[in-house]
Amino acid sequence: AEHILRWFGHDGMLAVSMICFFGRVYGYTLLTPSTKYLILPLEATHGFTFALFWSASADVTKALIDRQKQREQSSSSSPGTWNTAIPMVIGAMYSSVGVGLGSTLGGYGMHH
Repeated sequence: AEHILRWFGHDGMLAVSMICFFGRVYGYTLLTPSTKYLILPLEATHGFTFALFWSASADVTKALIDRQKQREQSSSSSPGTWNTAIPMVIGAMYSSVGVGLGSTLGGYGMHH
């Protein structure tokens, strides 16, 4: 992940993971009974997109935590709990807001 991160950067990794995710989901819409064998290559991209997304998120989190620690040291305030707060917020946004909103909008789109 470090090599890919150095090559693409945070934003690039997130962009590539989202493009691959879009391609995978769009590929699902093209499946028919005669092309059902294509599900395996499409599913194989899940691991790639998942790894890129979470690696980039973890690295961004580390950068934010390091930046906050530097601010706290320079202002001589008490140490914060950013080591757990930022990953918790990212996880909550992904699993709660992202999944909930995606399910709601997807269901609405399929119904109408």
